[in-house]
Amino acid sequence: MSEQDIARLQEQIKTLFGDVNELKENVKEIKQQLANRLPLWATMLISALTGVIGWLIR
Repeated sequence: MSEQDIARLQEQIKTLFGDVNELKENVKEIKQQLANRLPLWATMLISALTGVIGWLIR
């Protein structure tokens, strides 16, 4: 691999991790918005599912 290929891959990885972080922030915001509208059991279910998804992404 050339240095350009490596640099391109590094930039793509940075972009990917940036997108993942942005997605996590969006999920947190949506969860907070829904928590104000949903009953407690639904909020707990969403929290559990979010935790499982976060664990699977690692």
